[in-house]
Amino acid sequence: MSTKAECCSFTLSLASLIYKSLGKIGSSLARDIESGSHNRLVDITINPSGYNDFRSFYRDYQSSCLLRKFQNLSLNVDRRAVAINGFIKSEVSCREINRHFSSPVSLLGSDVLGLLDRARRFIRGVLGEFSWDAAIRLCDFGPGASIGVPRTRSHLCDKIGNLNPTATGPCMELVNAYMKFDPHICEVGQSFTTSRGSHITTVPKDARKDRIIAIEPLWNMFFQKGIGGCIRSRLRTIGLDLDKAHINNGRLAQRGSLDGSLATIDLSSASDSISYSLVDFFYLRVGFVQCRS
Repeated sequence: MSTKAECCSFTLSLASLIYKSLGKIGSSLARDIESGSHNRLVDITINPSGYNDFRSFYRDYQSSCLLRKFQNLSLNVDRRAVAINGFIKSEVSCREINRHFSSPVSLLGSDVLGLLDRARRFIRGVLGEFSWDAAIRLCDFGPGASIGVPRTRSHLCDKIGNLNPTATGPCMELVNAYMKFDPHICEVGQSFTTSRGSHITTVPKDARKDRIIAIEPLWNMFFQKGIGGCIRSRLRTIGLDLDKAHINNGRLAQRGSLDGSLATIDLSSASDSISYSLVDFFYLRVGFVQCRS
């Protein structure tokens, strides 16, 4: 069986051959591999506006992306620390936004309030009123890990039969209500463990950094899936089918590349930058989610 070092060496040798077929930039990166200098392999950026030939752009862009997710490069980077520091930076930014919303909203200014009101009315029109009768049919434990249930034991049977399931304090009200709706859960003989919230950890993302994820308490996830299912259902009514998003997004990207009528944007730490108070501002006024889990 090949060692990790041998697999890494083979991957870099193969990448070097590919680089040499990708033009000037690729050949330069191939020399970086041969010299043992790996930083430029993932740091190089390409400006699309500097090209008038798609073939040249393709070769250079492929060169810049080829090893971006390869995690065995010699970069001397603590990927976990980079992810955590980025998460903390986003939390600091969210705290500042929360402070803005803790003051009278009139201090935000008429222009900002006008935009928020337009967004709020649009959201209300799409989501409508929330109903647990609709959400309960969509509640599910999901396939992944949760607090107290590692991924290696994340089968549905392990979750339903878990004798010490986790939930936050506020979520226990929903758990108690659900047990009256589905008394079979009581027959399992569960003894609930109260969790303060999610557990933050990291998983591999690319050569430079890991990705922050939140592992949810078991029963919080159950109700979150139901609420999320309702949102996905409402989005389909305006043509946004998240189950087919990759297909639709591909078509839209193709259209944008052909006629320039559309563009895409990829924001850094987009999910981590959604502040609690902004969501609360809409949720209190839209009325879609009337219970917090």
